[in-house]
Amino acid sequence: MSYVKNINRLIAALVVTGGLWFQQNAFGIECPCDIYEETGTPCVAAYSTTRLLSGKYEGPLYQVKRADGQTKDITTTEDGFADASIQDDFLGSQNGTISKLYDQSGNGNVLTVAKKGSYTGTASQNDRESNAKGRKLKIAGHNVYGLYMVPQDGYRTNQEGYSGYPADAGAAKNVPKGNAAQGIYAVVDGKRPGNHCCWDFGNASTNNDHGPTGQMNTLFFGSTPSWWGWGKGGGGGDGPWFMNDMEAGVWAGGSGASNVTTNSNPKVTWEFAFGISKTSTDGGRAKYCLRVADAVAGQPNSNIVTGWDGDAPSTWKMEGGILLGIGGDNSNSSFGTFFEGCVTAGRPSDAVDARILKNVQDAHYGSDVPVATSLDVRKAGISNSFTVGYAPSTTSAIIRYSLESGCDVNMHVFNQQGRQIAKIASGMKPAGKHESIWNTSKAAPGVYVVKTAINGTTGWTDKIIVGK
Repeated sequence: MSYVKNINRLIAALVVTGGLWFQQNAFGIECPCDIYEETGTPCVAAYSTTRLLSGKYEGPLYQVKRADGQTKDITTTEDGFADASIQDDFLGSQNGTISKLYDQSGNGNVLTVAKKGSYTGTASQNDRESNAKGRKLKIAGHNVYGLYMVPQDGYRTNQEGYSGYPADAGAAKNVPKGNAAQGIYAVVDGKRPGNHCCWDFGNASTNNDHGPTGQMNTLFFGSTPSWWGWGKGGGGGDGPWFMNDMEAGVWAGGSGASNVTTNSNPKVTWEFAFGISKTSTDGGRAKYCLRVADAVAGQPNSNIVTGWDGDAPSTWKMEGGILLGIGGDNSNSSFGTFFEGCVTAGRPSDAVDARILKNVQDAHYGSDVPVATSLDVRKAGISNSFTVGYAPSTTSAIIRYSLESGCDVNMHVFNQQGRQIAKIASGMKPAGKHESIWNTSKAAPGVYVVKTAINGTTGWTDKIIVGK
């Protein structure tokens, strides 16, 4: 029987004391879309240039295009992060753009460059693809790229073969329509906000046109929204803020005019910023909620703050298109940097928001330190419901796993030079739960790799970091 069928669950629990550092990795446990599905608000669209967002997704994260017109899909490493080496090797010294953002939700709602909209100026022209080399960053020790957008860059669903306004490109698959409940989260560069209209991510028109308030339902990020004489508006301080672009206005909170300041919605000062917009219709009244946090754990603002949770200015009339980096009518004068985000069917609870934030923080944006990872969830069909045990009184790494049937298990630890330094499991193991222990008390500080072979097939690799 294959490794995939034999391993039901394999998780690493690494001791916190005695100089051994461990941080659970989101991919080996659960991804954002796994959390949403488990809690009844499934992802209908999920995009990232940095990491895997669904344990069920097996495709590429995005596509790059060279100046000569050739394209290349960018897949992930075994631990679920974007493999930037594929992009680097493909582009070399040439320029390139991000030509597709693949939808990890399973709905096929791919984002490609947006076509012309109904607004004037550059918005009445087809948009441009973003520079594939515009923003390089670290995430859990991996080199990856963000979606670095400048004015006139923009993406939308169903744009291939679409001529632009006034035609209709059609709604994205399974995206909420009308006044249905919806959730959105995004991780963006909080230190690179635009100050024009409209750097949005979410649900918009299908014909690249504007409409009445409530037609759109998007998460906006940017600074002072002083366009078209609306006045300052926004949240507390001088911005930037996460807000909701509902069309014909951008709201930081409240149910009145969009130029009213909502001081409870904090300004964003963090390089990796996490924002949420959640909407629903209760008893015929439209509701919306804005929540924000630092996407890096352990910082002063790394807990979620609710900027607004109450009535919306209008009922929802959503059309079900998806856009990124532009307004509903293709207003494309703003800019920003996008790392990941999802749209859900249904309004997630606050408890789910907290789980999503922890998942994002566990991914370690901005860190050049590798995190200990569990198995490749794409290959192993890992369950979302499990616990990780710790042994704080010992200097040990505990590898816990479960077999669906009897298997030959071999588990070894290697140093960075590739030399085997320990054998911690060998031989036949019956079906059921097991654990293997490596005593790290005599291990020199550094990064080690534990490798497991099941029935002779290597399928799981994990990092263990031993400190001083």
